[in-house]
Amino acid sequence: MLSFRWQRSGSHEAHGSPESCDFGGSVSGAVLAIVIRMDNRTATSRVGALRSFIRVVRGFAEGSLVVLGFALAILLIGTPLALLARGVHEGLSWFVALRGETSALVDAFVSVSTVIGTVILVASFVRLLVAFFNWRRKLRARGSSGRAAKTRLNPHEIAEAA
Repeated sequence: MLSFRWQRSGSHEAHGSPESCDFGGSVSGAVLAIVIRMDNRTATSRVGALRSFIRVVRGFAEGSLVVLGFALAILLIGTPLALLARGVHEGLSWFVALRGETSALVDAFVSVSTVIGTVILVASFVRLLVAFFNWRRKLRARGSSGRAAKTRLNPHEIAEAA
């Protein structure tokens, strides 16, 4: 025989009070849940239909803003690259056309040279940007601490300062 005694914390009187319960026989989960007033509702709160609809509309709006943001980023990055490639292609085409009529092989060479030239120009531009931001970071670090960013501290200076 299984005996179960439950008493709510803080109550000192076990018998006869609504906070305590004695079981003399076997205890099923349903009886136990009823006796201790278990809340078996789902964890999410139930919301009205209008509120749920507003959440769905808001989710679609946020998703569309993310899509527009990606499209804008692609446009802002891709437009200068496309203009650069077009400029390189036009420049090479003009230079080759100075010699006279061009053949299919020369046109293919111009196209390949355009791609290679554009990649080299973009890589150079990115390298210049990285160098500029590194220089700016070092300059700001030197201005705030009085030392260059990569200067190592001498352990003896640290010991003396402490």
